[in-house]
Amino acid sequence: MKKLLVTVSLAACAAAASAYDVRFKNIYQSHMVLQAGKANEVAGRSDPGASVSVTGEVTRPGAAAERIALRAKADKTGRWMVTLPALP
Repeated sequence: MKKLLVTVSLAACAAAASAYDVRFKNIYQSHMVLQAGKANEVAGRSDPGASVSVTGEVTRPGAAAERIALRAKADKTGRWMVTLPALP
């Protein structure tokens, strides 16, 4: 059986990175594995009302990298969340 390797790199930054403190939840670590075939939520905290961009790449062997760019706005308590599309 041939296996497909999917790597997703994520980076979060605010519209004005120097003005906001943007963090991922502690659950997100290097070399973590996401559930294949279903949407995955990525969440964190920031300053209330901050605009957050989550960008990354999906890399498949022998194929060009696919860019992912999602945006969220932190709520009044500073929590934000985006949903990654289902990936193989």
